[in-house]
Amino acid sequence: MKPGSGVRTRVALVVAEGGLWFQLPDGPVVSVERWRPLQRLLARLAIERQERPGQPLAVDTLILAGWPGERMLPRAGATRVYTAIASLRKLGLRDILLSVEHGYLLAPGVPLELGTKDAETG
Repeated sequence: MKPGSGVRTRVALVVAEGGLWFQLPDGPVVSVERWRPLQRLLARLAIERQERPGQPLAVDTLILAGWPGERMLPRAGATRVYTAIASLRKLGLRDILLSVEHGYLLAPGVPLELGTKDAETG
C-alpha cells in the first residue's frame, strides 16, 4: 500500500480468473468482459505462464482456446488470433504479450498473479 493513499500497489500483472480483466503493475483494472475470445485467450496465456514460464503457445493452440468447437480454415483462425493479440496489446499488454518464433506468451520476467473474478478483491 502506498503510504497514506489507501490504495494497494501491485508489482505484478494480475489476470482474473477466466480472463475477465487484467491489471498491469500499478495500473488500472482493464475489463475484457465484452470480448469472450479475448477472455479465453488471456486466461489460457496466464495459465500457461504459471505452469510453464517462457513456453509460448502456438497459434493452433490459441485458436482452440479462443474459439472452442468452431470449425474454420487454418488461415482464418490464424487471422482471428493475430487480431485478438493486437486487441489485447492495445488494451495495455503491448510490452507484456510477446510474440516469438513459435507463438505467443506473457513475458516471463513480469511477475504474474491470478486474481478472482471480482476486480475489487482480486
